[in-house]
Formats: sequence, structure tokens, C-alpha cells
Amino acid sequence: MTKNRLTGVVLAAFAGCGVAGATDIDFELGGPINFASTFALTTEYSAQGVTFSGPTPGSGGGVLNVLSNFGVNPRSGSDFLAFNAGASYSGGVGNATSPETIAFDSAQTLVRIYASGGDSTNTLKMEAFDGGGASLGSVQVDAPGGDWALMEVSATGIRRVVLSQVAGDGIFLFDDLTFEPGSGPSCQPDLTTGAIAGQAGYGVPNGVLNNDDFFYYLAQFAAGNLAVADLTTGAIPGQPGYGVPNGVLNNEDFFYYLSIFAAGC
Repeated sequence: MTKNRLTGVVLAAFAGCGVAGATDIDFELGGPINFASTFALTTEYSAQGVTFSGPTPGSGGGVLNVLSNFGVNPRSGSDFLAFNAGASYSGGVGNATSPETIAFDSAQTLVRIYASGGDSTNTLKMEAFDGGGASLGSVQVDAPGGDWALMEVSATGIRRVVLSQVAGDGIFLFDDLTFEPGSGPSCQPDLTTGAIAGQAGYGVPNGVLNNDDFFYYLAQFAAGNLAVADLTTGAIPGQPGYGVPNGVLNNEDFFYYLSIFAAGC
């Protein structure tokens, strides 16, 4: 299929991307009460359009239960996302110095999460990035031990946020993640306003699906940009891993994007 024919199929199918409401995740996964037994959060919430990862296996945040003696956010349930520099679990050793990346399937305009210093005050940071990897802003709080502080970033085109510890001891916690596209579009193959790097709107979805999105994806795929181009484990609908990023960039991702691009929004 030629580029023009493919675009024709997409434009015929495209009837405007829908607007989604806010998504709330409170990490209620039945976590254990100690770091040695917990698991790193990865694709447990992929159905809600979000995945979690640390830079190495086992280094992402672990889900713990309130019986671990760290209090959850009063507005939440019994589990939260926890980090401990001295803990060993899920094949990893320590995770407090390893940032947690939260990647969204579609662009968001607001991301908020509650942060706690665990049992002492920690300085924690959340930074937001667009699909091209450019920073869209950050927020930093002195999260108290035994209590919770809100971190929130608002911007157009947020595709991932990174949570990290700036200063403090080895233990810190996060709970009650909320993200929403606001009044903007929510459409996975809509990736950019234009296809020329450096120009305004590059890597920022605009609610229009056309050649610019297709060629932007090609550019990011060729550049090996996992944050944008890693979309799936396999390219066969209905099989495990379809539509779930796996940290590997190959032809499966390219054909997956081709499929969702042709399907429109």
C-alpha cells in the first residue's frame, strides 16, 4: 500500500479523536508487607493506558501494603508504590536511586500523584516529557515522613513522567496517580502537529491524524526512540502482549503503528 493510499484510508476512517476523562490508579494490587517479597510495577495497568518501568529489571517501584508500617494516603486503599535503596527484590538490588518512568499510551494534559517521605522527609521530583523527549516542566516537593504531599504537572502533550528522589533517606512512597487528557484529543496514533523537527508542535498531538503523524513515527522508529516507537510486544491482535510495550524496538512495533494509523481514531 502506498503512502497516499494509506493516508486516504486513515482520513476516511478518521472522525475526530474522542475526549477521555481522568484515570485514577491507587495501586491496589494486594501487595506484601515487606520489600523482599514485593514486585516491580510494570504492565499491571496497561489496560488503563499506562506502563511503569525502572532503568533495569527489578529497579522500578514495588507495591507494598499498609501493614508494612508506612501509612497510605488517607484517600486511598491499603497499597502504595514504594522505593527503598537498601531493599532487594524482583531480581534487583535497591531502587531508590533508579527513577520510575510512567509512560502513557496517549497524550495527557495533567498528571498528579501524592508523595510521602516514608519515615522521614524526602525531596521528591516529578518531571513531564512530550513524545519527542523534551521536558514540559517539573515539580519538586519536600515530602514529609508519615504524611503526604501533592505533586502535579499540567502541560499539553505529556507522554511520560519520571519520578525521582532528589534528597533524603532510602525510603519514599507514591500513591493515587491521576492523569487526564483535559480538553485535548486522546488518540494513540496522533503523535505530532508537524513533521519538521525543531518547529512548534513537533511531537505534540493536535487531534488531526495525517501524513505528519506517520512520518514522525518513522523518524522516531529510525532513531530508536523507545518512549515513542515501542508500542507492542507482538503485532497479532488478541495475542498476549499486543499493544503492550516491552522495551524492544522491532518490526512488530512498526506494523502495530501501521495498523492503528490505518484504523484511525
